[in-house]
Amino acid sequence: MRNNIQKHLLAIAFILFSLTSIKAVEPQEMGKHAFKILKNFSKWDTQTYLKQIMSLEEIHQLAKNNQLVKEERARNKIQSLTEKKWHGEIIDDYMEVRKDAARKGIEWRKIKYLDFIYSIEGDDGITICKGELFFKYKKRAFSVEVGYILAEDGYRLVQIDDFDYN
Repeated sequence: MRNNIQKHLLAIAFILFSLTSIKAVEPQEMGKHAFKILKNFSKWDTQTYLKQIMSLEEIHQLAKNNQLVKEERARNKIQSLTEKKWHGEIIDDYMEVRKDAARKGIEWRKIKYLDFIYSIEGDDGITICKGELFFKYKKRAFSVEVGYILAEDGYRLVQIDDFDYN
């Protein structure tokens, strides 16, 4: 009995770790990466979603790297970012996308990937990737805006917002 409980706990821990581990991606992988997250929107609560986004601690650590955050003004702005503000913005975007998609009857697990169009830019001395992820539900095309920041280990997701239909 105890052995079964330990096996179940280990399996649950593995699943939670695989769901919550944030992966750095390369630009050509970003669309598919963000798409996998969208497909899980209906299963996740805000706390699970927050674990998919670069954490505040990681953002603060990034600001200490002068090679990745080149402008002091940007480093100061990032360092002054609070958990309340960071999580607040992420959760607001998440809830807005879910709300707008619900109005259109989107069933996240049934969406189909179409395309990801992006550009890589410098903004305040930080390399960012801004993109638009296109997907289909039933016969209609939709999109969300996606944002990634270049970190030491690759690009990290920081934003999914602005649900739109085409």
